[in-house]
Amino acid sequence: MKIICPHCKRITELEHVSHGCNVECVCSHEFKIEDSTVLEEYSEIDSIVPEQIGQYKITEFIGYGGMGKLYKGIHPNLGIPVALKALRMEYVTDTASCDRFIKSAKICAKLNHPNIVRIYDCGYDKENVYLVMEYIGGGSAQDLLEREGALEQHRAAQIAHDVCLGLMAAEYHGIVHRDIKPENIMFADDGTVKVLDMGLAKIDGDPRMNSYSRTISFTSLGTEQYMPPEQAIDASSCDSRADVYSLGITLYQLCTGRLPFDSDNPQELRRMHALETPTPPRELKPEIHPDLEYIILKCVRKKRDDRYQSIDELELDLDAFLRNHILPSKLVYETKPKHSPFRRLENIKWRYAFLFLGAAALLSVSTLYCLFTYLKERKRTLAKVQTVMQVQDSQRRQQIRRLFSIISPMLLKGRFAMAYEYYNLRGGKETAPDLEGVFATLQDIPYSFAKQWKKQIGQAVVLTLQKEPAKPLTLVIKDVIGNTVYATDTRTRQAYTFAVHDLTPQDQQKYLRGINPIALAIWLGCEYASIHQPEKAEEIFRQLELFGEYLIQEMKLSENR
Repeated sequence: MKIICPHCKRITELEHVSHGCNVECVCSHEFKIEDSTVLEEYSEIDSIVPEQIGQYKITEFIGYGGMGKLYKGIHPNLGIPVALKALRMEYVTDTASCDRFIKSAKICAKLNHPNIVRIYDCGYDKENVYLVMEYIGGGSAQDLLEREGALEQHRAAQIAHDVCLGLMAAEYHGIVHRDIKPENIMFADDGTVKVLDMGLAKIDGDPRMNSYSRTISFTSLGTEQYMPPEQAIDASSCDSRADVYSLGITLYQLCTGRLPFDSDNPQELRRMHALETPTPPRELKPEIHPDLEYIILKCVRKKRDDRYQSIDELELDLDAFLRNHILPSKLVYETKPKHSPFRRLENIKWRYAFLFLGAAALLSVSTLYCLFTYLKERKRTLAKVQTVMQVQDSQRRQQIRRLFSIISPMLLKGRFAMAYEYYNLRGGKETAPDLEGVFATLQDIPYSFAKQWKKQIGQAVVLTLQKEPAKPLTLVIKDVIGNTVYATDTRTRQAYTFAVHDLTPQDQQKYLRGINPIALAIWLGCEYASIHQPEKAEEIFRQLELFGEYLIQEMKLSENR
């Protein structure tokens, strides 16, 4: 429907509205949709499917999105199906919004992750501003809910886990989704989970966002059934903890078949999210595991400081649940006893020694008796000391096993800073002090790598980049900025950029000089594991005396998943 604001006379095209609804114009004027404000009942938004948008031939209409219409098209050169999103009229007529849309598309196009819908192209075509995306034909999680109802808990947790992997890749580039819901979780034909509308559901800095409005806004503020309390107050200040909340609501729905909060009134929904406690999932579905309920309820806590503080933390707990491991967030550091048992045993020894000396001064018979008693008691005391030491050694080994079982998955995924944090938090300095320098080195490897290349600016080197065809390149090093090396091919003059992960492990080992040998072995083993060369990774891990077996075990578990 096409409406006109009685205050500023701005013409706007809206979908999913009807007579009697209150709306808010971008000029902040609120008014009711009635005959005097409706220009066309059926407008461009209900028009026929265009034959072509840009260079893409349109084959069918898919549906409506939060910011416009979705079409299926054909790539003109590759002949593969693509999805096109064409912006709604009120966005197209606003130059700033169009510029932000294109800018966001260019940022999101850098995301190349199996759990994110790829962006191929964007541009302007007459009155259209459009985005070209990977076409996903397997339906959405919302379709799955409508078709099957509540999902089996491990299946739901696996979907949420894969969503986390996509969100983590986006968070690395500074992108927060802010509209996670079942409709934006898609499935490829092979079942791969794909996150849709990454970073495009909200355009940062849009002045038309009015989070206090009691009416329908012309700008998408997210979906209120999944919106965290802080997003309703100030959408522009949201961080990844908003995605944690929305994913928690989604996981709740996937596991139980219903939303924790639901109402036809948007204001009532916001109140419920801000004030009401959700019904525990196990009261609706008793078969849900307590650990999964714990994960869901931790995600949907009202204060964002009480939730998981990053998508990484949530993914680790989901991964542990799927492996039937202890949840990392539930582990509590066990403090050492205030008084050492050895001091008590030493006091016992010296007490009997004192009695022996006192008895020797009185009577020789008493002396002999006390000596016999002392020797007997000393033997018993030493047995106690040995028992205590055995118990402590057993407890230490148990603590080390627990520590390494948590840290190993983090290392294999390259999360060295998080592994170091858990190492410190769980008493790693007491149980495995040799690892402290290793973790510090692992975090600094990308910086050490870049630093070494600064010495080679202007020189030509032969490298094999993993993201390029597997053939050596002769590159002249031009500059080093941050962790990135800039170079030019001596033959084609093509520009290249690379960081440590872009090189093959063989070349990484060649250019990582003066590195702690244990840290280097862990790094290279993880690199081989990441490029699916487990035999080479296992060969390196077996050289580690500290916890190579844990890394090998974790790697094999990952392969079997």
